[in-house]
Amino acid sequence: MNANPRQATKLMKVNKYFIQEKRPFVNYGNRVFLYQYLVRFNNSKTYYKIHELPNNLGISGTLTIGHEIHLSQLIPKIAICDLKRLILNSQKVFFEDFKCLTSSDNFKELELHSTIIYYKNGEIVPYEIILDSIPSLYSLQM
Repeated sequence: MNANPRQATKLMKVNKYFIQEKRPFVNYGNRVFLYQYLVRFNNSKTYYKIHELPNNLGISGTLTIGHEIHLSQLIPKIAICDLKRLILNSQKVFFEDFKCLTSSDNFKELELHSTIIYYKNGEIVPYEIILDSIPSLYSLQM
């Protein structure tokens, strides 16, 4: 099979006869917390370093990112992103990374606390463009 994990998951949703022998991604639960270079899943007391995570990570539910984490290290490791809620605390986020995290059709809630979203050239993205990029958004807290 030549499908990447995202394509394989779409194929499994569309065609009930398409089943992979090996699961295309690793899902650790519905709550993910990121603090600096550490990641915690659900309410476990175990922390993982970002570089220790597999390159086929599936995240869903709620993602909480606190205090200046380097999303550019995490984004390439995400194969499936089906978030319903994103909480950003004290972040400077590239707009491309933000769109990746909010790309799910199930995405409903966004919390931005002391967070700046900007383009790669350093220009700050206006709120109108941010909101236009998330048509399924139901709740915004700032």
